[in-house]
Amino acid sequence: MLNEDSVENGGDKETSTRKLQSSGQQNFFDTSDIYDFSHNKRGCAVLIMNHEFANPDLNLPPVQHDINSMSKLFSSLGFDVKLLINLTLEQLSLKLDEIRDGISNDCDCFVCVISTHGGEVPTFYQQTDIKGAYSKTEHYFLNTSGDVWTRDIMDTFDDQKCRALRGKPRLFFIQACRGNDVDEGVDLIDDGTKIEKDNNVDEYVNQDVFQIPCYNDSLVMFSSASGKYAWFDEKEGGWLLIALDRVLSSRSGEDLLSLLTEVCGDVATREVVNPSIQRAHRSKSTACVYHKLCKDIYFPSQNLK
Repeated sequence: MLNEDSVENGGDKETSTRKLQSSGQQNFFDTSDIYDFSHNKRGCAVLIMNHEFANPDLNLPPVQHDINSMSKLFSSLGFDVKLLINLTLEQLSLKLDEIRDGISNDCDCFVCVISTHGGEVPTFYQQTDIKGAYSKTEHYFLNTSGDVWTRDIMDTFDDQKCRALRGKPRLFFIQACRGNDVDEGVDLIDDGTKIEKDNNVDEYVNQDVFQIPCYNDSLVMFSSASGKYAWFDEKEGGWLLIALDRVLSSRSGEDLLSLLTEVCGDVATREVVNPSIQRAHRSKSTACVYHKLCKDIYFPSQNLK
């Protein structure tokens, strides 16, 4: 994740009808198409935040803004917020296992937010069938003691390891770089015509497809496209988490996927302003969502709990 000023730098099925408030109006929904948010507990929101590293040059002070904003946001949505800040790999693993083992059946969903450095690398696998060896590009993030596979975090809360979350939504929001390329974007003139930059080519031609585990009833949202830098603001925090806070804290009673589309639009309108570093100047970021949700998600007002 990079500073814009520096490149170095099973829920139970419910067949009754639920009434939700949206923009001052009462809307009625068939809740068979909505995840059940009527449990006694909203659930856990795990915040994995790393802003201090063994190499001080990697320190990310703006992550502290993410800690504050995400803690406030998910507390206001009724979640039990768990802060995991600057932990080693061993400490992180122990804490995650402890949190997973403490999750009860009587909760609505699970949230995990990650804010730190990150990247993608090809990982090689060997199969015994005729396909033989193959590789896929996977994401990792940095903590105080080294790299952590992002899939390991998701695996900790999958259906096999956390039966209490079966059939319930699991949401992962990741503010971390996914590579070393800059998203240059394109310029638009008033009529919407694109002005291609001289070196703007289709860089995804013949590129390995990025793969991330996305289990049933899960959603994964990254702050940038595969292979690209993720950006943050010194005074506000990561671009994705700034937008997430703005949208979710100001809107209620709306479908989560619609709100995340607005979050993507918010991130896309931002632009790095740093003329001293030409490679970064006027670069962009595009948030990406992967999901296997099978129902809509609405966060009811906490006073309905």
